Amino acid sequence: MRVNPKAFLALFGVLLLGGCGGDTSTGVNGDASGTYTLQSIGGKLLPVTVATSATTTVTFKSGALTVNTDNTFSETLDFDETDVTSGAVTSGTSTCVGTYTQRGNSFSFSEASSSDPSCGFTYSGSWNGTNAFTINFGAGADAYYTK
Repeated sequence: MRVNPKAFLALFGVLLLGGCGGDTSTGVNGDASGTYTLQSIGGKLLPVTVATSATTTVTFKSGALTVNTDNTFSETLDFDETDVTSGAVTSGTSTCVGTYTQRGNSFSFSEASSSDPSCGFTYSGSWNGTNAFTINFGAGADAYYTK
């Protein structure tokens, strides 16, 4: 059974970590363009393994966020899905593209719908003004990216 890794990240945050964040809608302005590498999810360094059901786990192995100057972006997540009963591992990559808006150091990302069931979502993020993004996939499921 193929899982939707981004939808699971949101569920993971709600069920396991809770968490909350502040409003950082003013402050830093500037050019955030560049490619950022995924470092952690929910405060845990990669790889991060979580159970999606009684018989399946997903291990997030790597990822990248590319922010372009024309207000477009792409995001890639590499993961393994494991059937814990049989031990079978299926590797997957999810790549979504879309547009973003920036207000200060706050970003709103809107993915385009595609044949990939992981795409088509809207989520928020914040940029530190130099070399790092935090993307909020759900409460407690923040993804941290650095250049």
